[in-house]
Amino acid sequence: MSPPFYRDWWLAAALTSTALPVGIAQAADIPTPVGVVTALSPSSTPADGSNTLHVGSDLTPGMRLHTQSDSPLHVLFLDQSALTLGPDSELTIDEFSYDADAQQGQIRLGLNKGSLRIVGGHISKNNAAVITTPDATVEVLGGITLVSVSGGATQSTFFCLANKCG
Repeated sequence: MSPPFYRDWWLAAALTSTALPVGIAQAADIPTPVGVVTALSPSSTPADGSNTLHVGSDLTPGMRLHTQSDSPLHVLFLDQSALTLGPDSELTIDEFSYDADAQQGQIRLGLNKGSLRIVGGHISKNNAAVITTPDATVEVLGGITLVSVSGGATQSTFFCLANKCG
């Protein structure tokens, strides 16, 4: 008969081997943050109202953001793209992937209503950032772009530095 220590060790090993895969699976379900809130007015929230955003809140793909009539929101993405969501706006982060070593990736956003300003980061230097609205698709390759959705129309304005435009 083995001492109690060995019986406890085998029991612990058996429990760990069954609990460990569950713990790993749960950790894999946690979405990877793709950006962070850098400034906001107090009434900015995720569209589903699940929690209140604050400076430092992580943003993940699939997240829907909604601002009130007096509450713009500013976001910095991992590739150094900066986005300002205007008052009374709704935005979805449809896709964000980024390889920091290669400075390559993809940004896809859905602007359902309102306005946004995006300042391109590393991704948009090589691949266009895509902003989809209910009636248009805007692709941004570098530079600064304003996009607004109002009354069934999409308006977009592109800004760039004089020495950087073709």
